[in-house]
Amino acid sequence: MAKGLATESLCDCCTICLPLSEEQYRQIVDHAGKFRQFLDHCHQQMPELFPEDFSQGYEMKDCRTPKKLQVKLRRIKLRSGAAYTIRPSFLMPYMTARTE
Repeated sequence: MAKGLATESLCDCCTICLPLSEEQYRQIVDHAGKFRQFLDHCHQQMPELFPEDFSQGYEMKDCRTPKKLQVKLRRIKLRSGAAYTIRPSFLMPYMTARTE
């Protein structure tokens, strides 16, 4: 087994969870420029939430909307080829429910 996989879930490996309210998220999720600006700001303020190679660059990949929650989720692709879903903190891991 690869090092670290026993302690990390697959969701944690491909998800970046960022602290923001549902209202803030709805204001930026539909606008790629605003979303990128928010990601860059978060990376400057909280680099520990991002993968090590995030600073090498990324591009917007696509959007997904889980049927259960009906919240649009953006995905990014790093230059290294790894893809990450950006999950707002008001959603539980695996997008099972909203948090308070």
